[in-house]
Amino acid sequence: MLFAFVENHGVQYNFKKIDVDKENVLNGKTTLEGACSLAYQGAYYLPNQIGAKEEDHSDLRTMLNSAIKKASAASANQHSEKCSIKFKAIYGAERDAVPESVEICVESDLLIGIFTEYKEPVRVNLGMTINCGHTGIVESINVIGMVPSMSDSEAEKCYFKGALDSDQVTKFKCVEGVVYNGNISVLMCALTDEYYSSVHPTQLMCKAFLDDKIACDFELISKNGSRIPCHKAFIAWNSPVLSVMLQTDCKESKENAYELGLSEDGVKAFLEFIYYGNMDRPNERPTIALELFEAAHKYNVQAMEKAIKNMLLRKQTTWFPIDVALQLFVLTNQTNSYPDLKWRVLQVIKGKPVEMKESSVFDDLLHGDPNTAKELIFRCLQC
Repeated sequence: MLFAFVENHGVQYNFKKIDVDKENVLNGKTTLEGACSLAYQGAYYLPNQIGAKEEDHSDLRTMLNSAIKKASAASANQHSEKCSIKFKAIYGAERDAVPESVEICVESDLLIGIFTEYKEPVRVNLGMTINCGHTGIVESINVIGMVPSMSDSEAEKCYFKGALDSDQVTKFKCVEGVVYNGNISVLMCALTDEYYSSVHPTQLMCKAFLDDKIACDFELISKNGSRIPCHKAFIAWNSPVLSVMLQTDCKESKENAYELGLSEDGVKAFLEFIYYGNMDRPNERPTIALELFEAAHKYNVQAMEKAIKNMLLRKQTTWFPIDVALQLFVLTNQTNSYPDLKWRVLQVIKGKPVEMKESSVFDDLLHGDPNTAKELIFRCLQC
């Protein structure tokens, strides 16, 4: 799965200090938490850098530019720009100088305003230059791939959260009681989905096992009764839930067949992914993407769940039928596990008011689950 940076816009902040103010020990892990407030320095623009011909995506460029201008003007009129960075550094039991992991969360009224205006997929890259007041050493830290996420708190509309990779973690030497200063750049990249179907040479054998039905010992049954031959080993390896089922003395393990609860194409797409990582069907058909995402969550197929979620985050608003967007909202609201996807589908739903009015899924939601319907309306008005 590849994607292109269509446009790069950014906002610049300066901060005077980061106070490391909390230290907690839990299960042998030491956690340091800190925060800083930042002063807005203005917006800047970087020309297209990677992939994507400029003329092919002028609409995205125009929309993101317009969103930044509107949000910046609104922030200037309010004479305030609230932004904060919160970090959590997790250390091992021996409290080494280098943490095991670092999570960074950004909250900003201006950025919220930008992504409320701009309703297409976007990625945020955070660059931090930190000067330790104790040693004077300057370090540059980058957090790549952050996306807007919906907060559970009614007081906060969205936030941006990311984690440092292993190379960056070694630079993060936060010490309790030490004051840091520096600047932060937030680079916004409007994304367009560029999907290329390919099978790695090492996956060709797995593809042949499925396509040619070689020594199959199990069947997955679709909603219409179609039986698709497959292998227990592939099913058990990819799904802990189905693995337990296959090892119990139940009807499915005795009959060597299981009703997966998906359409025929959905079952085929499920198998194509777990055998050789193919995503052609969900990439082309939103209903299949929804089926696979629900199935991946239900059967704990983590690689599939992550891949489908990332694909959905990069899809343009026009790709989503309103019913699929509504069902994705219900899933994200029930599980409370996908704040980034929740924000994305809410932006899609908000951009399709006529379709939502005519949606049978929305009608069912109003009558069958009024609490979720109220939450949906509240979030649409909020974000």
